[in-house]
Amino acid sequence: MRQFLCIASVAVACVGFGAAGAITDDFQTYTPGTFPSPKWMDVRTLIPGATSPNPSGTVITTTGPLGTTRAFQTTRAVGTSQGIVAAIAPSSVVTISANVRYDNYDNSNNQNGGGWPMALGFFQWSGADPNFSPQVTLYADSTFKNWSLYVQTSPNPLDFQFIRLTSAITATNTWYFMSLQIDTATGEIRSQVRLANSASFIVNDTRTIAGWDPAFAQYNIAGAIDGEYGTNATLGGRATVDNITIVPSPGTCLLVAGLASVARRRRSHAITC
Repeated sequence: MRQFLCIASVAVACVGFGAAGAITDDFQTYTPGTFPSPKWMDVRTLIPGATSPNPSGTVITTTGPLGTTRAFQTTRAVGTSQGIVAAIAPSSVVTISANVRYDNYDNSNNQNGGGWPMALGFFQWSGADPNFSPQVTLYADSTFKNWSLYVQTSPNPLDFQFIRLTSAITATNTWYFMSLQIDTATGEIRSQVRLANSASFIVNDTRTIAGWDPAFAQYNIAGAIDGEYGTNATLGGRATVDNITIVPSPGTCLLVAGLASVARRRRSHAITC
């Protein structure tokens, strides 16, 4: 059995690699106004000194692509990341998909995609802010409002690529289906975006990322998060997500009790599964 490390500022327990790792949620079982735990973690709990509201989002009743539904919506606040994440086992291929609605853009102006209402993706988290970790996310940023990839290929936040996938403008109050698949060994990434009620793709892109290093593609968390990392944001973004599916293979890592107290101490734990 291959060993791997779960490095966290919270207590972690690892489920064996034979366990099913797929996560899917339509949010119908949660009470509106609550955070969708225990299936999901609030990403703000993974960030030392997080400035986002607690919780950083809640389940709402809203109109989805097929009518009235329950979905998860982030708060509209300026701060470090907001949204839902789940721990996963590093895998050779990882996929995430969801219906996403951009409700509001933040008002930052960052040429490298520093603000966005919601991004779907994967992170190799090691205890600091996930948004400064090796990662791949699919999103539309608040400056250009085009569907794009943000790829960080090492622990150095300067090793990033901001790749615009289309010149089409992403509308607010519109449901999109988004899908992101990553071959973590080769760096081949497939990105798809379409209107949720359409079969025609706005984005249907497959590419291999230059400078890819599989050592920094051992993604251990995945989810849907927003962020205001532009230097001049005074108004936050907000988005809604429904029917989310995350597929690693196989196995998963689950955070356990003691999140708040352990996170405040900012201790790291190395767990071997």
